[in-house]
Amino acid sequence: MSNLKVYAKTIEDEALEQINTLLSQDAFKDCKVRIYQREKEDLKLVRKYQGVENVPDDILLASGDYQVKVTAGEVVSASFDKKFYEGIKSFTITKGADVKVDVVANVGNTVATVAFAETMNPYFENCMVGVAVKAENGILDFTADDVGKLGYFSVPVACDTLFCTFEATNKLTGEPFVHIDTIPDVVSATLYNLTYEFKESEVEVP
Repeated sequence: MSNLKVYAKTIEDEALEQINTLLSQDAFKDCKVRIYQREKEDLKLVRKYQGVENVPDDILLASGDYQVKVTAGEVVSASFDKKFYEGIKSFTITKGADVKVDVVANVGNTVATVAFAETMNPYFENCMVGVAVKAENGILDFTADDVGKLGYFSVPVACDTLFCTFEATNKLTGEPFVHIDTIPDVVSATLYNLTYEFKESEVEVP
């Protein structure tokens, strides 16, 4: 008996490091900066700026609790090149005090990459994996030529699942082969390494 398996390895820190090194300063030229004042359980927008060059060196705010949110990039369901960045920082202003607030905007997407183990070679050719989220235009196709390529997904809150459809031609029969897997509970700012392997199952003899 034989089984096709997909192994999903989550690498959060590596994802942030690898993706953020691809970020150029151009991505933040048109970033959005929003400052909110906290009023009990609510946040009230009190300042907004478009682009870092439009953010003043000094911003006068009344005493109180605040939150600053920085966003950059483009939010799309799935893309190989369009990324979304987000950074949020809470801070408190007290009378007569100067407060410096540094905000780090990290990738906000769920990221996936696909690899095919050598155990696949004797059995399959023309391998392809469609990785999708439950959203319009939310699918990316990975082939053997895309090993190491990163796909960026905006996962809907209502369905935090990656749907992975493996398609190939069976070398032994020449027939098409399809295998579907799901990866539930995926999170943002995390890299999912999806590795496909073909293993012979051990059958126990009574």
